[in-house]
Amino acid sequence: MSGTFLASPSSIVAAALAAWSALLAVIVSRIMAARVNQHLPESERISSVRRGKNLRKQFKQLYPRTKLVLLLDASVVVLILSLIIFAESLFF
Repeated sequence: MSGTFLASPSSIVAAALAAWSALLAVIVSRIMAARVNQHLPESERISSVRRGKNLRKQFKQLYPRTKLVLLLDASVVVLILSLIIFAESLFF
């Protein structure tokens, strides 16, 4: 069949891993924003849509012993690596 594109199993696994790690990163960052917002006045609260760079810093100041920042960082690293593997399996 000409014109049919069949993805390799490694590209499918890499795409699924990228999707799951992106979902995990979003969930963790929303949890972090909600916890930080509990300590901020209404006018200074972090938006759930636009979180910015201060979220990690504020969260680490309020919760220095938690592992959520590490989980967020790990999920972003896995996301980037799986996207690289996905692109490599498709184009090379």
